[in-house]
Amino acid sequence: ETNNVAKLEDHNIRDEEYKLSNSLKNIPDVGYLTIQVVQAMGLGSSKMQGSINPFCLLELDNQFHRTKTLTNIKTPVWEKTFQFKVLDSFSLLKIAIVNEKMNSPPILLGNAVIRLSQLLPGDEQDVW
Repeated sequence: ETNNVAKLEDHNIRDEEYKLSNSLKNIPDVGYLTIQVVQAMGLGSSKMQGSINPFCLLELDNQFHRTKTLTNIKTPVWEKTFQFKVLDSFSLLKIAIVNEKMNSPPILLGNAVIRLSQLLPGDEQDVW
């Protein structure tokens, strides 16, 4: 219950900070972006040798988040939520799925770039 109260207070503070009457003040950011990394599917191919140890890497305006590395799985499920401070509504969110192996450089398995200006504010969206 204490955790829910903290979340409620946090949202109230954000609502106050970003209300319309504050729009002309010098606010260093434009809001927050919450991303939920659910899963990846179809990783790897017959050409890839060995196991696949994927993780997801997110980048927005030089802020980085990543999931944990899951071992030996081609359909990882992370169900992990991350939050970014948005400094510019025209920024690009970069998403990469990477294969991590001991004593080897990471291998990019897939990536996407999402322009924040294409997202609808306040709505949940299944983008990639």
